[in-house]
Amino acid sequence: MKEQFIKWLPVLALACFVIAVFMIADGHFWNGVVFIGAGASLSSAAVIY
Repeated sequence: MKEQFIKWLPVLALACFVIAVFMIADGHFWNGVVFIGAGASLSSAAVIY
């Protein structure tokens, strides 16, 4: 199960960054900032594993 989740970490990080762009463009700045943080966390976890 862990290997399946680790395989999807870069995809989830990219999805978070894309969602953040759309949130900020829609006027929800702080929600976009939260998704940028989530994307950064997932991308760093992908690099570690």
